[in-house]
Amino acid sequence: MIREAPYLELEALREDAGTRLDVVLARRVPGLSRRRAQEMLESGSIRLNGRRARKGDRLGTGDRITLSQAPAPS
Repeated sequence: MIREAPYLELEALREDAGTRLDVVLARRVPGLSRRRAQEMLESGSIRLNGRRARKGDRLGTGDRITLSQAPAPS
């Protein structure tokens, strides 16, 4: 089985704890808006700790965020 390398991997910081995933992504990924982050979440392009992330997910310190594709400009 061939598996593509992720586009980007992030680790949630202490200041990210309790914050919605889409907000953190918009803050930490250059050129990514909250709207585009939400679209990527809906399409399944973002994983949180190895599982498909959902739009309302809130982060804990040390959570692993993986984007499987580059964010397209919105």
